[in-house]
Amino acid sequence: MVSELYEKVQSDTAYKTAEAELLECMNTPHDDGYGSLKTFTSLDDILEHYAEPVYTKMEEGGVCSEQTDSMFDTVESLSKSGLAELRVANPQYDALLDTERGKVFAEGIGDRYVTLVFAKLSAADPTQEVPSAATPLVETTPVPTPDGPSVIIGTTVFTAEIADTPELRSKGLGERDSLPDQTGMLFIFPSGQASSFWMKGMRFPLDFVWIGEDCTVVDLTEQVQHSPPNTPGSELEILESDPPAAYTFEINAGEVRGFGVEIGDEVRFHNIESEHAKCCESGECDDE
Repeated sequence: MVSELYEKVQSDTAYKTAEAELLECMNTPHDDGYGSLKTFTSLDDILEHYAEPVYTKMEEGGVCSEQTDSMFDTVESLSKSGLAELRVANPQYDALLDTERGKVFAEGIGDRYVTLVFAKLSAADPTQEVPSAATPLVETTPVPTPDGPSVIIGTTVFTAEIADTPELRSKGLGERDSLPDQTGMLFIFPSGQASSFWMKGMRFPLDFVWIGEDCTVVDLTEQVQHSPPNTPGSELEILESDPPAAYTFEINAGEVRGFGVEIGDEVRFHNIESEHAKCCESGECDDE
């Protein structure tokens, strides 16, 4: 439903107009100490290539803040009307939104934090914490487990890429431009103890889910921003789990909050052929 509503919002003329006005402002050099950043072609493009100067332009009271506020107002209005239309056209949405979680989700459409999900755009300073949400913003109805490797956190199924060799763990998700939604990279360590991480070579932000040997989420590190290219290693933040962790699962920034992942959630692996992957009903992650 979220993706369908987002597509509906994006196709609206008002959205396209607001997007064009914001892009025009973002692509115009301003006397803000940053000059011309680059040429953005869409809101998704802004998000994919965002860095601290981009946020500085868009934060409240800064350059382009007027266009950013207009974008938020437009998306909020379109989201409310679009959700109402989708509910009428799709009875299954009514059934979903009739649940307690669904009611909170529907009521929260007017909330700015929910608006960010649809717009894929944040006007906040990246050094500040994202406002908390009372409930998950993405439906967490169980979906069929995929045939390939997957990590199941609570009832949410993530497609998993596996990093279980020194070479794969060293490379990680570096030198990539993006990661598919609801997909992550699971780092498996022969020692049974997760190592520290950094964002060397990363081009997009991440959430880190730290998984204990008891197969529960023991720690979360959210909204870890990537650094500019060629940042010296000495200037990169070192990321570690406070409680001991056995595995590390990296997913797109915002998905911890979006899917309602919490410390204490049960974790299960599926179709992961590794003798060191123990979070399975049978203790073995390959199908027999």
